[in-house]
Amino acid sequence: MPNEANVRSPLTLIGLGRSGTSLFQAAFANHSEFQICGETGGIIFSVWEGAKASFMPLPQRYWTLFESDQDEKCAYYVREVLNALCPSDAKHWFHKPAGLPVKHLSFKRIPGVRSALTKFPVEWYWNVLGKLFSDGRFLTIVRNPFDIMISRKEHTRWSFNETWKDIIAVYEIYEYGRNRLHHVIRFDDLIKDFEATIRKVCEGAGVAFEAQMLRALETNQAGVTKRGPVLTHRDAWSALDGFKVDRRELEVIARQWEKWGWQLDVPEQITIGSRPIAQKPAA
Repeated sequence: MPNEANVRSPLTLIGLGRSGTSLFQAAFANHSEFQICGETGGIIFSVWEGAKASFMPLPQRYWTLFESDQDEKCAYYVREVLNALCPSDAKHWFHKPAGLPVKHLSFKRIPGVRSALTKFPVEWYWNVLGKLFSDGRFLTIVRNPFDIMISRKEHTRWSFNETWKDIIAVYEIYEYGRNRLHHVIRFDDLIKDFEATIRKVCEGAGVAFEAQMLRALETNQAGVTKRGPVLTHRDAWSALDGFKVDRRELEVIARQWEKWGWQLDVPEQITIGSRPIAQKPAA
């Protein structure tokens, strides 16, 4: 986990659950120089917002800085919490600010750019992560969103509507912060050639690949009894029959896939139309 020397420079994996994130994290959990923090989103974003209204007895030099830079105050609180929760002398650390901080925070008063469809505060999201981890690297794993819907239904019983809302918000985060992502990993590549994918990320991050990272494949990370990750749930797409999506939502996803050099495969069972888009900020 972080320490004063590396708290600003983790490998940060953002994105959607059921996309291979646990398998990917497990590879780095087997690396001799990494400490794994796990899912940090609730801590990071809650402490950041809570810090705005917090008053603690700190050295004067901090208050002088905080008076002119509230973001630095928030970042200081979050880093101190991270350092205190899981102290480690490991050279590197890895974490997943999983999911979206929408169920325990109100965004109504958060300034900055919001996404067009879900009204998610995308500028705030990237500002928080960028300020905290200015020397780190941001990664994501991309899986066909309709496979994610099927997988979440199977694993967590989430409704298709709930998952779809998450998917659109995350893709709007991708779109706004596309220049912030150092690695975009395709789920298919992770499953088909795990070693090559992990080696490529290690090379980009400037860390040595270790053969023991492949031990991640020896443990079932998928959360489904006696079954590892499935390359595609195409044979179950019939469950999406009649599910309605807005054309603009599909375009957000397809636009990002195209920029990454891939083509989005859309189930013929879904209904593509046009409907009102949310006009109010996410609560």
